[in-house]
Amino acid sequence: MALEVNQRGYDVVSAEGEHISVKTITSTKHIRFNLNSFDQVHRVVIIRIVFDENNEISIEEILDKSADDFVACCWVDEHRKKYIYSPYKQTRSVPLAQQKIAKQVYYDAYQISEYENGRIVMTKDGQEITNINQILQKIALSLGIDIFTRSRNQRTNRRLGAKIIAAIELNNSLL
Repeated sequence: MALEVNQRGYDVVSAEGEHISVKTITSTKHIRFNLNSFDQVHRVVIIRIVFDENNEISIEEILDKSADDFVACCWVDEHRKKYIYSPYKQTRSVPLAQQKIAKQVYYDAYQISEYENGRIVMTKDGQEITNINQILQKIALSLGIDIFTRSRNQRTNRRLGAKIIAAIELNNSLL
């Protein structure tokens, strides 16, 4: 469990140090996540408590996704500053190959792309890199970008990648 009661943004810390937001539902139609603290989350788990006709309880896993992949399944309520997830009205997510690249920059031998759903993809010599976290951190540090949030939690790949792209674009516009 998280180290504090009502930990900001997450409920559980995994053995690998991932901050996991866990939501338990019974019959709710929408699950809300605070936009202001979601940058603390690395993974989202949603479970449903099911009562059968004999009043026996079972647990059903509804969702277990990285925070970056989870955001693609949500819609945003800007007014209330919430991500809204509806387990009953899940739309098919658009495969990455069918999405447009919103922004793309180059850093040394790396191509860094941000897709329209916000996902960050890195390639080197035309090959996609699967574990980009350490590379993003090294690039961020070389550009003077803090890899931690204001509350000193590590930024997600999505947030760190977006900051790196913005910094490289700004630097390129100054040239």
